[in-house]
Amino acid sequence: MWSVDIDGSDITSLCQSITWHPKLSRPASLSVRVPGHLVSVTNGVSEMHLTNGSLLFSGPVWMPEDQGDADATYTVITAYDHLIYLNKRMCKTPADYPDNNYPTEVPPTEPGPCNLAEPNKVIADFSTAPEILGAFIQATNDCPDGPWNLTVGSVSAGGPDMTGVPADWPMNIQQLADMLLDTGQLNILVNPGFGASSVDLTNGGVVNDLTGSVSLDYGTGNFNSQAATKSSNMEDVINALWYLLGPKRPWYTGDISHWAGSITPTAPNAGPDGDGGDPGPPWPPALVARWMGSRGIYGFMQEIQVHDSAEDEQTTARPLFEEMYANEAYLRAIPRLFTGITPERAYGSSPSFMPGDLISVSAGSQLGGGYSGSVLVYEYEVTVDADGVAEYTQLVASPDAQ
Repeated sequence: MWSVDIDGSDITSLCQSITWHPKLSRPASLSVRVPGHLVSVTNGVSEMHLTNGSLLFSGPVWMPEDQGDADATYTVITAYDHLIYLNKRMCKTPADYPDNNYPTEVPPTEPGPCNLAEPNKVIADFSTAPEILGAFIQATNDCPDGPWNLTVGSVSAGGPDMTGVPADWPMNIQQLADMLLDTGQLNILVNPGFGASSVDLTNGGVVNDLTGSVSLDYGTGNFNSQAATKSSNMEDVINALWYLLGPKRPWYTGDISHWAGSITPTAPNAGPDGDGGDPGPPWPPALVARWMGSRGIYGFMQEIQVHDSAEDEQTTARPLFEEMYANEAYLRAIPRLFTGITPERAYGSSPSFMPGDLISVSAGSQLGGGYSGSVLVYEYEVTVDADGVAEYTQLVASPDAQ
């Protein structure tokens, strides 16, 4: 049974509608519409919870909005889960880092504890995306302005080396998380709790493979979906992607269009270009085959991106940009195919899948020839009416699991 409370006070019977919107690696939201004179909240302090057999959502009230019409006044109360605080906290060195020797030693050999300006050493000590983000979240809890209501649960081992230092310090944790998410090597999974939540940090990809137990079918199979869509878009297709990495070097005689490094389909790992860097291994054959096949079908499509705002993208952060490049080049080589499917009203008494899970979907041939297969769920929305009947809408998923 769906139920909502604010600070422990049950308001389910007052809710004219409940809307829950979970997302993969992004803050989930919960909104309720209630009679304005019956519910009061303190914005940024009150906490809202959604349960249905278990706790599905917990987070601070972020945006109450009062509405009035000819008959009555209402309040729409929107809360976000505790992930919303990532952009309110800064990347810092851990509290147990040794004090630096400044001013007796200049420059200091260590950045010092809880340091905002030079958290470089964190990325040197914790090389993978889950480890790096976990270290920064933990540091924010251990430093003098902590603790806060987001803690680190599990951190997956392994994963590609992301050693590299974005030089735009200070930087909030959400900004760093966005960079790591862009590599495709990170998932942020929220475990809601009362008063605080924890995050599990994984190496990206599928969280749970539910293809054997969850199948949404439109016009075929289980006939358990009321609507479906299928879309394919050429807008973002690029099969000759280039990255130019800073710093820019204007001192080349007669030519100011040089950068310290580049990442291209033929130069994945060229080290510091022009500085004697040793080349590394070539791109995986499957990635090369993907963009070469794209050129054969769609023709040569090129895009050049310049990454030089920090002026050390090549010298310190190249491994991170290589992972970002590989992920983007793979995705953009062919048109993205997105499928949308809306289960029938009252589908399931409680959620049977979450963002990050792989589920089975199919549509009959009447929908553009139909489709069938597995999709990775990015987000969806559940709306519960005043009678407690739930409807799943806005389910966003993709067959390419990226």
